[in-house]
Amino acid sequence: MLLAAEKGAGPVNLCSGNPTSIKEVIEILARNSDYKPMIVYDTSKPAGDPKRLLDVSRLKDLGFKPKTTLEEGIAKTTKWYLENPDSDLGQYNIFKQN
Repeated sequence: MLLAAEKGAGPVNLCSGNPTSIKEVIEILARNSDYKPMIVYDTSKPAGDPKRLLDVSRLKDLGFKPKTTLEEGIAKTTKWYLENPDSDLGQYNIFKQN
């Protein structure tokens, strides 16, 4: 995001450029959690897009190359939240009672 801001690129999609399914994201979240939920898919609902892929051409034009995979990013984020349970980064938290 800093690269895009410094170059004045305007709106950009920040992602790896690799297609990812919702199932893959759910499985990564489950692997990186102490809680092991039972994953149930409602096959009566529309399937939607099999994979999601954002256009990263603006980022590539700026020379951006992702250094972190989706799984690494989720693992690092999960670890940070577990190590910093009282940090809300100054954001409003609807779950926290005053």
